[in-house]
Amino acid sequence: DCTRNMHINVARGLPLCIPMPDRDGRLACVGAGPSVRDHLDELLDYDEVWAVNGAYGFLVDNGIVPHGFVAVDPLPGLAEYVKNPHPDTVFYVSALCAPEVFEALVDRDVQIWFPNGQEVDWPIGAWLVPGGTTALTRCPGLAKMLGWRDVTIFGCDCSFTTTERYAYGDGKYAE
Repeated sequence: DCTRNMHINVARGLPLCIPMPDRDGRLACVGAGPSVRDHLDELLDYDEVWAVNGAYGFLVDNGIVPHGFVAVDPLPGLAEYVKNPHPDTVFYVSALCAPEVFEALVDRDVQIWFPNGQEVDWPIGAWLVPGGTTALTRCPGLAKMLGWRDVTIFGCDCSFTTTERYAYGDGKYAE
């Protein structure tokens, strides 16, 4: 239950994402679509790279340590994506995520954010992040709140092929 998750996670006392001043530079937000394989070299030209869900491990396995990881899903299985959290990554985790995700990130730099559009009694003063139903579609809103103005999205093509779904693993749709 999202409300239960939110209360457990906020009680951890972790820092909350709040609006930050505008910043220079370019941010790449990376989903796990199969096209990411074709843009690995291009990602090196960005000032920061944020990974979403399974793109995190894929990028690390390919020599790119993401500066940020973004998660919103309230499913315990999301903890699998961060089972090897790099110490140089900031983990931007929605307050609605399963507590198991936070437990997998003990001793890491974790910041909590709040997705709007949910029927939850948010803490007073919570800053809500707009942007649809997925972590990748929330990235631009979260990035804007954190001061980024130049944001490019990669790997948002999971629905555009019938043979491949993800850049990581075997990349295939289940039969």
